[in-house]
Amino acid sequence: MPFCSKCGNYESEGTSHCSKCGQNMTGHNDAANQAREKFEQFTDTPDSTSQYTQEDMESNKGMCVLAYLGILMFIPLLVQLFGKKKSDYVRFHTNQGLVLFLIMTAWDAVEGILSRVLWLVGWVVELADVAVAIIGLVFTIIGIINAAKCRARELPLIGGIRILK
Repeated sequence: MPFCSKCGNYESEGTSHCSKCGQNMTGHNDAANQAREKFEQFTDTPDSTSQYTQEDMESNKGMCVLAYLGILMFIPLLVQLFGKKKSDYVRFHTNQGLVLFLIMTAWDAVEGILSRVLWLVGWVVELADVAVAIIGLVFTIIGIINAAKCRARELPLIGGIRILK
């Protein structure tokens, strides 16, 4: 489904001008549409939102967002493990945040070792570190958006990993 590169409005196939802003939609935004389609394919992951109640999702949104904020992920994790108020929805997002945190922490350790061992090509390690940091940030943003919108969608690539059962 094509979208306007000027205002972001979605239009039906074959539309020549945006119905919202009048922008010409022929030809020039093909690359933008292809990029958006690739991103949508990448983020089209299993969605288990229907397994949770709307009340559970709304009342635990804050804890779910915390699950994606690095070390703060331990707050909902500890509440789920030792607290009296348990939520399957919080457990889902806490698992996603825990997996992301562990992968990023493992990468930091590997990057630290590689940068010392491969000091002659340290710039390659630094480029890889920047790429992994950007990917981690993108996954964090996707997770936060899903939690804030009361959705239980798996993160791309790593979402299927289950630590918390």
